[in-house]
Amino acid sequence: MSDERRATGRSRTPWPRRRVRFGLAVLGFGGAAVFSHFWLGESWSDVLWLAIALIVVWTAAQEVVQARGRRHGRRQER
Repeated sequence: MSDERRATGRSRTPWPRRRVRFGLAVLGFGGAAVFSHFWLGESWSDVLWLAIALIVVWTAAQEVVQARGRRHGRRQER
């Protein structure tokens, strides 16, 4: 008996994709925060709060897009 997840290379749960998406957001917005601190002279607390807010908003927006895509896909199958 074979495991379907290994055969297709994809997990059925959305958590691995969420972790990768969150990691990319942390890298991108964290890098922008460091750039903003060193290049523009903003305080660390300001740039970290901005980075955290952008990560939360971007991750939530991606979840909404994914949910909308799943709903649209189900509607097309019918």
